Amino acid sequence: MRSFLILVLLTGFCAQAVEVDATLDWANRQLAGFAVTGVVQTMTVAPGYIVKKDQVLAQLDLTPFKLHTKKQLALINGIKPRLFDAKQNFSQAQELYDRTVLSQVELQRAEVQYQGVEAEQAAARAEWELAIWQQQQAILRAPCECLVVNNQFLPGMVINHENQISTSIELVVPGLMNAELLLEKDLQLLLQQSVEVNVAGKKYPAKVIALQVANGKRVARVQFKYDASQKLYAGQQAKVIF
Repeated sequence: MRSFLILVLLTGFCAQAVEVDATLDWANRQLAGFAVTGVVQTMTVAPGYIVKKDQVLAQLDLTPFKLHTKKQLALINGIKPRLFDAKQNFSQAQELYDRTVLSQVELQRAEVQYQGVEAEQAAARAEWELAIWQQQQAILRAPCECLVVNNQFLPGMVINHENQISTSIELVVPGLMNAELLLEKDLQLLLQQSVEVNVAGKKYPAKVIALQVANGKRVARVQFKYDASQKLYAGQQAKVIF
């Protein structure tokens, strides 16, 4: 009789595991795109590639960028002689003014001319630095060690202001995946609660990272790590066990 009571008590304390259907999704999605306009010249990655930080993903034709940089540098060099002359004229005007040979109006005229050429050179230098930055942006590099899951670029494609945002390379952190599931009214989960994700018979420890309501339904998102060499993908069906 005593053994029977103990068995009943133990049975009462045993919680039954619950399995809920879930769908896998990539964790930490990032979209890499060009910040400048141009023509795609080369592609170095495809979906499924794992890339290192700063690895080249794609590159625009650098010819117009190099020519623009060269042109701006030529403008700077062209201003240098005029800046030198304006500075010399201003210095001489100051000497003559100190000797009361030159009027204050003439001194101010020499100063204004010098300041104008100086500002022109500063503007040309800023344009040159911008041209260098644009040339650097024409080479698209990976922001981190990432897995390439989608690539919308093609050689010869024109990148312009209309498609800069929509055309990109989609990257995710390799070895990290989310699973999303709908919670029925009688099911409860807590943030950071430990659960398991079963994908094709293999179980992964996971944690609840988000709980929200979408379209009137309660949605939970759990996250787990996996070996990046395994072929998991967004949209794959799974089970969350808790």
